[in-house]
Amino acid sequence: RLVHEQCRTETGHGVMPTRTRQAFIAAASAVSVVTASVIAAGSGMDADPVRIVTAAASFAVLLGIVLAVVSAVEFHELETFRAREKRREAWELDNYPEGEKREMVEIFMDRGVSERDARALINIMSRYKSFFIEVMMVEELGIMRSPASDTATRVASAVLVSCLLSSALPLILYGIYVAIDPSFDWGVYAAVAGATAQSVALGLLRARTYFQRPLASVSR
Repeated sequence: RLVHEQCRTETGHGVMPTRTRQAFIAAASAVSVVTASVIAAGSGMDADPVRIVTAAASFAVLLGIVLAVVSAVEFHELETFRAREKRREAWELDNYPEGEKREMVEIFMDRGVSERDARALINIMSRYKSFFIEVMMVEELGIMRSPASDTATRVASAVLVSCLLSSALPLILYGIYVAIDPSFDWGVYAAVAGATAQSVALGLLRARTYFQRPLASVSR
């Protein structure tokens, strides 16, 4: 009750992350592990530490660019698909409103709503065309509206930045231990351990994005 009275948006519930955040975490986890793998492979071949660092850093940058482009294209294609389906739903609602309403009534009835109540709900919602179209997009097609903060440029930028940042930890750890004792493989162990810890932390961050602790949220 306290949450409802004090907060316009109720806290404590899980929150769906934006595509920008999803892309950032996924890219960071992947590049961190890949960077450590390149370091381990180079060390296994007894390559010069400077060359190992150069190769790992170059690979991280290249992979970041590739993932950024792929993420931007994927985001653009998904948004194009969503816009096309939204126009189609709008056209069907304009030209065959009764058929669209009937489809929604049947969907609501499948969820356990009585036909009488389903018709009443749909008749009310259909008065607000834009809102009703969004409801149809979710209920009929399973397509959610993207947050306004998500754009192809932001997603690509987040991926590139995450790749550069996540590759830094294993590279720094490797460089520190090689500088201390280049004759032993502590640098490789440190890089692998750092990448593993970083990936676990990112995984926990992603999980926390979905599942917030209600008591902690209320106490804030």
